[in-house]
Amino acid sequence: EHFYSSLGKGMIKDLRRRLPFYLSDWVDGFHPRVISATIFMFISSLAPAITFGVYLHTTTNNLLGLTEVLLSTAVTGLIFAVLGGQPLLIIGVTGPVSIFCVTLNQITTALNLDFFPFFAWTMFWSGLSHWLMVIFNALSMIHYLSRFSCEIFSVLTAFIYILTAIEDFIEFFREEELPAAL
Repeated sequence: EHFYSSLGKGMIKDLRRRLPFYLSDWVDGFHPRVISATIFMFISSLAPAITFGVYLHTTTNNLLGLTEVLLSTAVTGLIFAVLGGQPLLIIGVTGPVSIFCVTLNQITTALNLDFFPFFAWTMFWSGLSHWLMVIFNALSMIHYLSRFSCEIFSVLTAFIYILTAIEDFIEFFREEELPAAL
């Protein structure tokens, strides 16, 4: 089989597999139990969105915040619900995404660059690389990865949050009088 004949084959297989269920995913969604679960999941997804929105607002010098997090979560959720055929999938900002945005802000500050053009181009190339991975069926190589890859990334994320908390704690004691800090 030629290499080019397999381009996008995984995505086409996924679409063919989901197509028979696409209409029922939407029609079944109007059952009372599904509606109550949807409302519950919507409210449940607001807490992390607010948390990460406030975190980004604080750590990016007000460049990104709650409005951007809620808007991006809503837009990407709607797009994925319509195109992905999975209306109840929750998409939102996560810890690693927040850390990535903060790191981009730190890079642009250090290099004296405008944040939003740098951020936009970074997201453009990230999206392009994701599409290329889909087209070239990169998921077929996932069996080469072990749980270690996932676990070490989780440790890195946890370490960054712990370090940030310690830095904020120390900074609080530097800025405040001792009785107010205690």
